[in-house]
Amino acid sequence: MEYILAYDFGTSGVKAALVDLEGRMIGSKESGYPLIYTEEGYVEQEPTAYWKAVCEATRDVVESTGIGKETVTGMSFSTQGLGIIPLGKDGTILYNNISWVDSRARAQADEINAKLGRHEFDAADVLPKYLWIKQNMPKLYEKTAYLPAADRR
Repeated sequence: MEYILAYDFGTSGVKAALVDLEGRMIGSKESGYPLIYTEEGYVEQEPTAYWKAVCEATRDVVESTGIGKETVTGMSFSTQGLGIIPLGKDGTILYNNISWVDSRARAQADEINAKLGRHEFDAADVLPKYLWIKQNMPKLYEKTAYLPAADRR
C-alpha cells in the first residue's frame, strides 16, 4: 500500500497527517514551535524550529501507524502566510521568520498606502515588512539575496 504525508504548518506547530491514496486518514501527529516576542508588536519564529518540528511529527506519525517509511510516495505542504525569512545567496537563514502576527511595519504600511492614495496594506503584509527591513536593518537588507514569503500581497 502507498501513502501520502500531508503537512499543515500553523502559527504554533506543524500537523502531519498520513493518508492512503483514497484519502482515508491513517494517522496524524503534531509538533509545536514557539512564538518569540522580542518587543511590543514584534513576533518572530526560528526557522530551524520548523524543520525540527516536521522531522518529529513525521517520525511520530510513521512510527505510531507502523507503516514502512518506503511506502510514503508523496508529500504535501501548506504553510502560514505573510511571514518572511531573509536568506543569503547560498540559502543561509539570516534572520528569524517575521510572523504574520507581527505588526512592526505599521508605519511602512501607512507610507505605502499614502503613496497609493488608498488603504491596500496592513502591518502584517509582506511588502511593508520588506520595507521595514530596508529602513531599520540596512546591513541585513544588504546581505539578503532572497525574501521568500508564502503570500506576496
